[in-house]
Order: sequence, then structure tokens, then C-alpha cells
Amino acid sequence: MELDEREDMGFIQVKWSSKLYGTVEMKARYWLHQKGSENFYGELDFIKQHFQELYDKLLENLFEEYSENPLLDVWNEETGESERIMFATKEEMHPYLGMTPCIDVKSFKDKVYLGLTFYQHNRLSIEHGICAIFDKLELFLVDSYDFEGILDNLKYRYKSGF
Repeated sequence: MELDEREDMGFIQVKWSSKLYGTVEMKARYWLHQKGSENFYGELDFIKQHFQELYDKLLENLFEEYSENPLLDVWNEETGESERIMFATKEEMHPYLGMTPCIDVKSFKDKVYLGLTFYQHNRLSIEHGICAIFDKLELFLVDSYDFEGILDNLKYRYKSGF
């Protein structure tokens, strides 16, 4: 954590598909990584309004990538082993992604990025979870690493001229 960074954590209510979740709203944890005079509460409001759209984009991306190249084995809790599953729709991936995301917000290179990280009950990447990073509604990156680690990696690559 940088010296002038302050963290704010809590929970917000987000709306999402009752078809997928069986409920219209869910409580999600947030973590704001703010520096100096930064204030990311507007981004939290944005996430509240657009959570379902952000989540749909993540599911679409995961389904497309997995369909083209199913490198991820899915953890089967019943057998205690990982196995390859072919998903017919993005909605079929939903129960494997995890149920409760952690929402992260942090600035990097004069932009504010939003992160949705799924650790709890994630069976697609049980070691690290799945993190989707957004620039507003644009899906920027999906990785099996944590939000801060991804941005730190980008910071290193940026300094290295990548």
C-alpha cells in the first residue's frame, strides 16, 4: 500500500438477475483504494446501477474464451477433483464462477478501474479466483489473480516500456 493511500471497505446492495441468483438484490463487499483526495463513492453508485451489465460482460467473455480454448478444469466438490466441462451457454458457467464478488476500485494512469473478484465458491480458478477489471462498462482484462496484483503487474510493465 502506498503511503498516502487510504482504504475504505464495506458492503453495498447490487441488483442482478433473479433468474441466475434467485433474488433481485445481493450484498457485495467493496474495497476502495483511494489516494490523497480521491473519492470513489461515485464509482460505487455506478456499480450499483450497472452491476448486472458488468457481470453479463464477464460471463460472456469467460464463455467465449472457454469455448474456444477450454484450458480451465472445473473443481468438482463431489469428487474432490478437477475436470473438464463443456458449457453450452454462459449462464451454465454462473454457478462455477462463485456467488459473492468483491468489488475493488482504484486509479491507475489517470483512470479509475473497477474490479469484480470472485473467490468464494469459485470453481473455475480455486487457487486465485477470477478477477475482471473494467474501465466503466468496458471489460479491460480478466485474470486469475487479485485486483491489486494485476494493477501492480500493469504498473511494472508500463515502467518497463511494455
